[in-house]
Amino acid sequence: MLQKILEIGKSYKIAVMGFLLIFCLLATYYFHFILKIEIIFTHFFYVPIILASLWWSRKGIVVAVFLASLLLVSHALRPFETPSGVT
Repeated sequence: MLQKILEIGKSYKIAVMGFLLIFCLLATYYFHFILKIEIIFTHFFYVPIILASLWWSRKGIVVAVFLASLLLVSHALRPFETPSGVT
């Protein structure tokens, strides 16, 4: 009985994390490629990172590394025009 409850809890955590990561992927795409801005939306990344660290301790760092690499890849695919300050 207890084993079954633990398995249900484990699958629940994985499903919630999957949903949050998909949300972060979609938010990154929407803000970078549709709205063409890069401000503020990364605050959404805190929720999956904190939950992963609470649920899986050190193994939760995988989520933070995934989200950081997502940002790096999205910046590499669509470089933003940054003002140089020279007029």
